[in-house]
Amino acid sequence: HPFLSNAPIAINNTGIVAVVFGKPLVRDQITVEYSSRIRTLARLFKDNPLFRPSLICFTGCTAPSNHVSDADAGYIFFRQ
Repeated sequence: HPFLSNAPIAINNTGIVAVVFGKPLVRDQITVEYSSRIRTLARLFKDNPLFRPSLICFTGCTAPSNHVSDADAGYIFFRQ
C-alpha cells in the first residue's frame, strides 16, 4: 500500500480523559453516590491546577422510569 512504510511514526498527541461512571437516577435525580463521584472530579480541578483533562465523559443511559439520562444529569450537576 503506498501510504504504508517501514518508517517509525511518532505520535505526540496525548491527553487525559476523565470518565465519570453514571449511576441510575432516582426519579430523574442523581443519587448521593453519583454526586460524590462528580464532586470528586470538581475537587480535582480545584485542588490540582495541572489536572486539565482533554475530555470529560459522563456515562449512563435513560432508565425506563426516567426522562433524563444518567450522563445528562451528571453533566448538568457538574456544570452547576
